[in-house]
Order: sequence, then structure tokens, then C-alpha cells
Amino acid sequence: MTITHHINNSSTTNLHKHVLHCAPEDSAATTKLKTWACGNTYTHEDFQTGIVSWVVNKCCPFAIIEDEELCALFLMLDPQVEIPSHHLVQHDIMHLYEIT
Repeated sequence: MTITHHINNSSTTNLHKHVLHCAPEDSAATTKLKTWACGNTYTHEDFQTGIVSWVVNKCCPFAIIEDEELCALFLMLDPQVEIPSHHLVQHDIMHLYEIT
């Protein structure tokens, strides 16, 4: 494949048309891709599920989630993190126990 253009042609018209034609609109998929490309895959739902799994599998007390040092680590990794209360973690664990 050979691409040719005049040496004095610095036009970006074709590039602009290409971007307009190919640029994806903001959707859940493009948002996830942008987030992944930036290195952050945090979602509140996945974090909540991970916390519940961690508390159960490591036999931690429900209140561990409100430990100041642990919360500081979570916030250091992502300042937007929504740390659930120990009541919510307990509720989720009890709900899982009832349905299994």
C-alpha cells in the first residue's frame, strides 16, 4: 500500500473526516476502554463484591472495612473510591448466606 500526497500539502481535511467517521461515541464500552487504558478499573459494584469476598475468605470482622489505615490505603489508590460501611458489608454477607 502506498500513500502519496503533494510535498507541500499539509492539509488535515482527510484526517478530520476520518476522525468524524471513525471516532466512537461515548458508550459504556468506550468508557470502560478509556478507564482501562488509563489504568483504573474501579467500579463501586466490583469493589463492594471484592470487599465482601475478602472479608468472608479471610475471616475478617465486618468492622475491618472501617479501619482508618485500610481506608487511607484505598483512598490513596483511588480518591474516588466509595468505601462501604461495615453494616452494608454485614448485610451483603448475610444475604449471600441466606441464598446459598
